[in-house]
Amino acid sequence: MIPVLQFDPASMALWYDTNLLSQARGHRELELALDYAIAGDDRMLQQVVLCSDDAWVATRAANIASAVWHEKRHFLDFALTNYGALRLRSLFETYVNLSAVLQMQKTSGRLLVPLDSNLDPMMRELMEIGELPADVLAIARNVAKRKAMFQDDNRPHKTPFGAVQVGGEALLEAVAYHVQMGKTHRVFGRDMAARVQTDHPGAAVVHTKYKWAYELLIRTGLLQVHVDQPGTLRFDDGPMIPICYAALAGRFFGQEQVLAEGVSSHLPGGRFMSIVLELRKRHPEIASTTAVQAWGMVNETCETIFGRSVIEEMRIDLEHEQVFVNRVHEAAGDSHVASALADLHALRLRLFTLLQEQPEAILDQAHWADSTVNRTQPLVIAAAPGGELGAPPDGHERLSGYDHGASGAPEAPDGLWWWASTSRDWPPADHDDLLCLRAKDSWRYIASEYAPLGKLLYAGNNMRVMLGPELFAARIRFEHTTGFKLVIDPAFAWPKQVHDIAFWYYITGRDRFRCDLSGETVQAPEGFMLDAWELRLRPELVQVLLGGVADQERMRLTLWRDWTPWLLSEEFREFFDSFEVDEAALNRALA
Repeated sequence: MIPVLQFDPASMALWYDTNLLSQARGHRELELALDYAIAGDDRMLQQVVLCSDDAWVATRAANIASAVWHEKRHFLDFALTNYGALRLRSLFETYVNLSAVLQMQKTSGRLLVPLDSNLDPMMRELMEIGELPADVLAIARNVAKRKAMFQDDNRPHKTPFGAVQVGGEALLEAVAYHVQMGKTHRVFGRDMAARVQTDHPGAAVVHTKYKWAYELLIRTGLLQVHVDQPGTLRFDDGPMIPICYAALAGRFFGQEQVLAEGVSSHLPGGRFMSIVLELRKRHPEIASTTAVQAWGMVNETCETIFGRSVIEEMRIDLEHEQVFVNRVHEAAGDSHVASALADLHALRLRLFTLLQEQPEAILDQAHWADSTVNRTQPLVIAAAPGGELGAPPDGHERLSGYDHGASGAPEAPDGLWWWASTSRDWPPADHDDLLCLRAKDSWRYIASEYAPLGKLLYAGNNMRVMLGPELFAARIRFEHTTGFKLVIDPAFAWPKQVHDIAFWYYITGRDRFRCDLSGETVQAPEGFMLDAWELRLRPELVQVLLGGVADQERMRLTLWRDWTPWLLSEEFREFFDSFEVDEAALNRALA
């Protein structure tokens, strides 16, 4: 699927797709709903939704606002929880280690990415990668170790109700969905909240990804359900977030673990099952408690089975993180990486203090919805995969883009554009009461420079958020700086995403489009989408497209600029499929 809005841990930023929003029915109302939800203006947001005379637009505007709340919660939970901090630290370790990679002495002049692919001697031989320095291989082993840890955490756990995936990612999604729907109810009312819940392309996906925690906790007796009226359920949700937070308080930094039959203090999946089983025995009354009361029971239970309360686990994790921050500062000095990491640690300390002094602000969905979410202000990045011609709007600055004249080439029509931009006014001057990061220059640099290259080294081309060209730009800068050629492991050559035209119809609310090749009108459900990566994997197709226009230079710039999917009529499917995939084309594209 194509994300409209997404939190990116690599940059601690909330990205949204301006091109996709602009294609939607009622796009002005949707854009206003997005802006007001980001700014935290519930009153104006209600006006946008209530004043719409199109039921679809009203529902979708409320849905987009709820998605903002979902992603803001990810920002908070990644910054505060032990597991979220581990995920962020894994990315920062890649950023910190970039200097060692950038300073490699030439051997074969080639480096394989993702870095852990270099640990396979056969793969290195096939891709003509020579000997690599010991410190680079050490970085590769660390990347492999982190990936294995996250994969182990996401494996299904056996329960009396079948195998359930209850790892850190699943818990973060469950919390975000829970508070998202609670806030939607409180701002727009029950009827609109019900409409938003059904405004999704796949109910099965929503259940598997977001609602599993409800079912498991209800079936274990830790959440209490009431039938308000036929077809409407209400449950006492006080224990929901406290239990999830206890599971996310994993013990990392090489600390000694508590491991026994059915008990694990380490990864969130094992902690979750340990806590649930113990709470059933010790505190069956937890189902009817408030969030603050449940928090006390969960802390007491964790202290019994793990030897530490949740608060103690988080405090000790913060102490270890401070050592890590100091070590990075000693190695990287006043770099943007060191500054951003220190800023992130400072935010985590502020959130931890809030959790101790006002636990309801974090753990009670109603209090979070009424107070905390509108104070949460992550960096927001407007992403334009199609490339917006010219400079960004007033008050915004470019994070990524292209200037044909600056490259030394003659000026060309349509030769200046931006792919990503952000407001110059973030964070607001009066940010003392806001839950936000504050080292704005460093975070903008992280988003534009370190995050794309870090993703490339961690997962090749198979890890992106809203764009694609930033990965190519990162490769160009790396190769210019080091003289090395980055070679992509074929298994990570491009994002493995299937773009279904049905999702485009769903996300835009449209029932027709104009074919990008023929210009004819295509009626739903006909047509298909050609992903930007799929196009670039077929160099012969690109040559055919170039040969069909008079101004080939301008067409080349368009193909380089526009990374949105192509919308085509069915008559071109066979034509498209006739061109073979050439994975090496992604490497040759930079030659």
